[in-house]
Amino acid sequence: MNKRLLYACGAALTLCFAPNLRAESSDEKYFAEHPLHLISLEVEDLQIKAEAGSARAQFKLAEMYEHGDGGLAQSEAYALSWYEESARNGNTSARERLRVLGSVD
Repeated sequence: MNKRLLYACGAALTLCFAPNLRAESSDEKYFAEHPLHLISLEVEDLQIKAEAGSARAQFKLAEMYEHGDGGLAQSEAYALSWYEESARNGNTSARERLRVLGSVD
């Protein structure tokens, strides 16, 4: 009886902790391959420059929103908004992108 109880406890502990160990090692591997702190700093820097009026930063931020890059959620509304702002500030690529997306005739 004690032997079965020991096996049961060992199996329970293995089932409890093994998934966490696997998740931890795969998380470490993911974060090593995808440095999120660098991505978010890039996005934060672009956001600051875009809000300050940089047409190039506005265009890049729009692209990132359009494709869901840089850790940003994909959002057509945000992308169009930044493309429009960039076009207002003279970015011809943004004007072309708005034409392609059907936002401007």
